[in-house]
Amino acid sequence: MRSVSVSGRSQETVRDPQYILRGDEEVRRRSESYQAEFVSDEGRHYSAKVRFARWRLLNKGASYRLGRSTFGRVRTIQPAKPAVIQSPRSANG
Repeated sequence: MRSVSVSGRSQETVRDPQYILRGDEEVRRRSESYQAEFVSDEGRHYSAKVRFARWRLLNKGASYRLGRSTFGRVRTIQPAKPAVIQSPRSANG
């Protein structure tokens, strides 16, 4: 048994690994794994394994709200809602 892998740092560089079957080899299983990495405003790093469709929609530099387990594992990823800025009310009502 052997495995072939390839990795990239961005959505533009991801590609299928190239391989040549040898002798009586055959492909029995293929799996894909995509990892998204996030950094909080406080500098904390989080990573999550996501499916390709989800990974493809994530945008570098965008803000996301992460739902995490008790142990800090990322469970959900949602686009962050923009902060609501409330204007001060006038004293005269």
